Amino acid sequence: MQIAYIPPGSRTSLTLAEGSTVWLNSNTTLKYPCIFSDERIVELNGEGFFDIAKDAGKPFIIHTDKYSLEVLGTSFNLESYTNSPNFETALFIGKVKLFKTRENSDTLYLHAGETATLIGDKLVVSATNFNKYRWKEGILVIEDKSFEEVMLLFEKYFDLQIIIRTDDVKKLGYWGKFRIVDGIDHALRVLQNDFRFTYKREEDSNIIYIY
Repeated sequence: MQIAYIPPGSRTSLTLAEGSTVWLNSNTTLKYPCIFSDERIVELNGEGFFDIAKDAGKPFIIHTDKYSLEVLGTSFNLESYTNSPNFETALFIGKVKLFKTRENSDTLYLHAGETATLIGDKLVVSATNFNKYRWKEGILVIEDKSFEEVMLLFEKYFDLQIIIRTDDVKKLGYWGKFRIVDGIDHALRVLQNDFRFTYKREEDSNIIYIY
């Protein structure tokens, strides 16, 4: 098995031996074989956007610590970090099957334009918000998230820690989009146009304090 690890604050794409393309997001690990034999099986810890090459005789299976996903040929985004309770699959094209390998649980089928999100111990299906998955284009789209939620996204995409030391802005909502390549300082300066706060960055510890 080969192991591709994408460090925090980075993203990349790779093409697997059978022709499928995978975009891997920040802090993600993908385990995959150099050459697929009778089965196409990989393991994901993190977030990836998959464009699966069609092969009717060989389903493509992705194992995560929460659910497994099986497809024949389709495009979808899958997020499942081991250190997080979140699990979400957003289907762009085709059809996928979600299942658990070690439990007698129900199988869920998703169709194009549907998203399955793990809420508690159940998968809830909703319409896909495609803007949410533009990270592979280098664009972070924020739609009605609180300031606190925005800071959590910044930690993920810019590889740093953000500590909020004022309650005045935590729950305020925000809509907007950022180019990840512009960096954290640009993103915070844009937010200062809508929120009253200051910030201090400690370069040695890579921590940003919000006041």
